[in-house]
Amino acid sequence: MKLTIPTMLTLARIVMIPVLVVVFYLPYAWTSFAAAAVFGLAAITDWLDGWIARRYGQFSAFGAFLDPVADKLMVATALFLIVQGHPTAWMALWAAVIVGREIALPNLGRETLHHVHADDVAQAFMGAMANWSGARGESFHVVSGAAVTLGGYAEAVSRWFGHEPRVRFLPWEEWRKTVSEKEAGITWDHIARSPSCSIRKAERLLDYQPRYSSLEAVRESVLWLLARGMIQG
Repeated sequence: MKLTIPTMLTLARIVMIPVLVVVFYLPYAWTSFAAAAVFGLAAITDWLDGWIARRYGQFSAFGAFLDPVADKLMVATALFLIVQGHPTAWMALWAAVIVGREIALPNLGRETLHHVHADDVAQAFMGAMANWSGARGESFHVVSGAAVTLGGYAEAVSRWFGHEPRVRFLPWEEWRKTVSEKEAGITWDHIARSPSCSIRKAERLLDYQPRYSSLEAVRESVLWLLARGMIQG
């Protein structure tokens, strides 16, 4: 795997984490300022790797995944050190809020979502052309092998970014007030139908065998959006 400059900067940020800890615990009066300088340098690399990736098109799936993980590790370590240095309930509360933000889901998070990767859609079209006599006049569900619940989706995405999931559930009418009308409408369109489709017919007539699970398809999309700065980890 070829490492891009943004990925090298991200790896450098991870290397700075033990440096931050060692500097913080040095027995000198200036160690707090030195630790702050290390954290500031890490913040600069965070800005710089994103700028280089967008400016020169140096995107990679590995870098897109690693960048938010490095950020979370650095921030969590810094907060741990701050709470150690200032062990008050107020500091501990703010650290907990920053490190482990809650995810609010509508209802009980048991509604299902059923995704498909573009490669598997293409595979189905190729299968239909190769098995024209069996495919003609038929309709097929072209999705992954299994649906995923909204709760399972949220838990998986949290772990991709280095968080243990903290999920709470709200009645629909209460939850919809926490997002925009557009977001509420899109969410309702999905969960009201709660799709979980069978691919048996496509397997039998088209020899359809999806390569990607629902979460694998979503993960690739998330990494693509991250790499282009369209969402934040």
